[in-house]
Amino acid sequence: MATKAEIDYSYSTMDQIWRLSVGEMADFTGAKYDGDFRFP
Repeated sequence: MATKAEIDYSYSTMDQIWRLSVGEMADFTGAKYDGDFRFP
């Protein structure tokens, strides 16, 4: 099992990579695709 220090390191590293990739002011949203795209 990971220690608190290892978890903190992982999350802070991923945060730094994300910020370098998309910038400080980037907005991100997630959505779930259920496989049904019906248009009226």
